[in-house]
Amino acid sequence: MPTAAFAQHFSFGVVAGAGVTDGFQDQTFRGVDTVTHFSSDSKDFIVGPMAEVGFPLNVSVELDALYRPLHLANSTLSASLGTFNSSTTVGTWEFPLLLKYRFPTLIPWAKPLLEVGPSFRGGSGADAAPSSHGITLGAGLEAKIIKVKVAPQLRFTRWGADNPAKIFAAPRTNVNQVEFLVGFSF
Repeated sequence: MPTAAFAQHFSFGVVAGAGVTDGFQDQTFRGVDTVTHFSSDSKDFIVGPMAEVGFPLNVSVELDALYRPLHLANSTLSASLGTFNSSTTVGTWEFPLLLKYRFPTLIPWAKPLLEVGPSFRGGSGADAAPSSHGITLGAGLEAKIIKVKVAPQLRFTRWGADNPAKIFAAPRTNVNQVEFLVGFSF
C-alpha cells in the first residue's frame, strides 16, 4: 500500500505549435537623419521534446525543450542613403518547467488541465538579447486516444525585460507571449 501511494508515471513526447503573439515589439527609433523600424515579419513555429512525471492526485511535472525562431524585420530610412530592408531570425530555446493539474471528469478519456511554472530561455542575435526567465500559465484539454495523449492548449508567458543591448536602437522582444500548442505523449 505505501509503495502504491508514491508510484510515479513517466511519459515523453513532442510539443508543437505556433506563437499567437509576435516575437518582437513594433518599435520605431528616430535618429538625426534616419528612422529605423523593427517588427516581426511572420508568426513563429514552436517544436520540441517533452517529458512528464506523474504523481498521485492528478498532479504532474512537465519539462519541455522548445525551439522557437523569432523573426525580425528591420526597415531603415536614411535621408542620405535611402531605404534599406532586412530580416533575420533569432533562434531561441525555451525551457518551461510546469506543475500540471488535471481535473477529474465524468468522461474518462478527456480531462481539462491547468499548468504553471517558471520558464527559461536562451538565444540571441541580430542585436537582440531576449530575457532569460519568465513565468508561464497554461490551460487546455488532454484526451487519450488509444495509447497516445493529445493535449491542445494555450500558454501565456510573461518574460522579464530583455537584457540591455549595447546599441541605442535595439529590437525588443514581446514580454507577453501567447502560444497555441499541441502535445503528443506516450
